[in-house]
Amino acid sequence: MRNKSGSTSLFFFLLALCAWALTAAPVSAAATSSVDAGPLAVWQVKDGITFVPGFRVQTRYSYAQDDDHTIQIKRFRLKGSGKLFGIAKYGSELKIDGTGAGGSPTAAVENAWVEFTKLPVANLRVGLYDIPFSRSNLTSDSKLLLVDRSEIRSRLSKVGISDNTTGALFHARPMDGLLEYAAGVFMNEDFGEVPTWSGRMVLNLLDKPGQGGYGDYRGSYIGDGNRLAIGVSAAYMSDASDSSAMPTTFDQYAVGVDVFFNRGPITLQGEYGRFEQTLTTGVLPNQTTEGGYVQAGYVLPATSMLPAYWPTTELAVRYQEVKGGYLKSDGTLASDAADFQNHIKWTSIGLNFYIHAHNLKIQADYTIKKETVEIANNMFQVQLQLDF
Repeated sequence: MRNKSGSTSLFFFLLALCAWALTAAPVSAAATSSVDAGPLAVWQVKDGITFVPGFRVQTRYSYAQDDDHTIQIKRFRLKGSGKLFGIAKYGSELKIDGTGAGGSPTAAVENAWVEFTKLPVANLRVGLYDIPFSRSNLTSDSKLLLVDRSEIRSRLSKVGISDNTTGALFHARPMDGLLEYAAGVFMNEDFGEVPTWSGRMVLNLLDKPGQGGYGDYRGSYIGDGNRLAIGVSAAYMSDASDSSAMPTTFDQYAVGVDVFFNRGPITLQGEYGRFEQTLTTGVLPNQTTEGGYVQAGYVLPATSMLPAYWPTTELAVRYQEVKGGYLKSDGTLASDAADFQNHIKWTSIGLNFYIHAHNLKIQADYTIKKETVEIANNMFQVQLQLDF
């Protein structure tokens, strides 16, 4: 939806209404802590089975120099989770994303898995969920430091190395959480449904993560705790192919390393990722894409100059670089030849307003995009999130 002044005005009216609600009902310090509220209800479906409902909506306004104004429901999710007979747990998530951005949004399953928790060495998860590759990938989009994830993560997702895919994995946090590992096999539906092997190992220093968790990271802990986590990831896929008019077969592998640190109000995070596609048949050259980012957050101290109901505020910055290209399943370049060689250098500056931790927050950021192929595409975004 472009150049719709009424929609833009409505969005800012909703933000103003939210601010008015805060003035009418001041939020206590406890309400803005980094510990999310517990489930609103735990339903006993039948003996041994529980159900916890969940919901997420992200309403986003964006302005890009090359795309003008857009307002949309970026993400709409209906969630459910629970425990099974004392031996397993499950999770599910239905999405209808992108409403209001043009096109025809449709319902799709985002997560659907069962995890057996009583095995002697590790938990076994089977179904649809995030591949164990990079901390950014395993951080929910509801708990990011900035509005969006990094561009290198997006490119990995487009070739089936990250994001949600059907598969099975073992994961555990032995030694009281000092170590963490996850390894499994997944079906890469982008390239002929060939198996993708992926694994990740993390060394957790300082505060240890909770036992039994998987993909439970946060881009910001909003001033809570002291953490230092160093992770490495790898993924491999062989004999990927398609049935297009220009058949192409290739092997693909990816490696990555990530570091996360937070101490009180300070958060630091960095990642590097690289993936290669080595052609075994076809006429296109081998492809390599690599890149990474560094980002930081700082929770601003409380001050008597602001009203008591002012939400916890965090300043966030990120610098990222990505270069190289990748193939689509029909053997062609993912974009035009110029984009394939494009070297991007993006800098983002943002502010987060935590009304009730990550459950209810407003995020805003501005990204300056420097690229080999220069176009006027700097981006400003504001997003209101409700998540529980």
